[in-house]
Amino acid sequence: RQMGNCWNPVYKAKKFASDPANPEDEVEEKEIKADVPKVEKPPANVFSIISDGHAVIRGIMIDIGKFIEAGDMEKATESYRDLEKWEGIHRLMYDGYGDNQTPKGLFCIMDENFGNLATEFGLSDGHKELAGVEKGVEEAIAAEDLEQFKTAFAAFQKADEALLKKKEKLIMPKMKHMKISGEDMTALMTYEILALAIETPDMEFFIKHGTKILDKHYRKEQLAREFCHALSDCSTPEQWETWWGW
Repeated sequence: RQMGNCWNPVYKAKKFASDPANPEDEVEEKEIKADVPKVEKPPANVFSIISDGHAVIRGIMIDIGKFIEAGDMEKATESYRDLEKWEGIHRLMYDGYGDNQTPKGLFCIMDENFGNLATEFGLSDGHKELAGVEKGVEEAIAAEDLEQFKTAFAAFQKADEALLKKKEKLIMPKMKHMKISGEDMTALMTYEILALAIETPDMEFFIKHGTKILDKHYRKEQLAREFCHALSDCSTPEQWETWWGW
């Protein structure tokens, strides 16, 4: 199986005739199954589970825009539902459950370590504000009105992109600071952030759709590979074997 542009544990191996002068003399082709890979050194940038998540969101939005321009309301709606589901899990990794208990979520970690950064700069309220904009998209879907959907989605995309950029500006430098300061980023990501996604019933969708979108829109940057590498570093061998199987 292959998740996006990740390492493929199934490959084709060819046997050739023993005569080195005739390498084209292929006599056999067979499938060889390698062991499920556990990524080795160098360690992953585990925060890419979050940062590459922004790329997933942007990639799905690109697809929705193309469906709108093609006049395909059905596919635009279907893709928007995928965005809604995937981004909901992504936002949960920021928000946590709001009880300041492990798993805390990224906003809580920012508040605890950097003077209430997420709260003071309105990041914690950003997702709630987006919910208001999303209502316009829902109304357009209910009305089955493509032009209304186009207008409402454009407003949502603008608001969501602004929040993504604000997170990137404020949070990513802080994560780098924590790493340089010696924080165990793998443990932090595993137990305080990714655990929130794992506890949902949609972890399979989160991984499969995320790698699919990253491979489709960011193959040159190898973001699907980076995303899988980070997931591998933040999983147990048993979890990774299951996730790889998806």
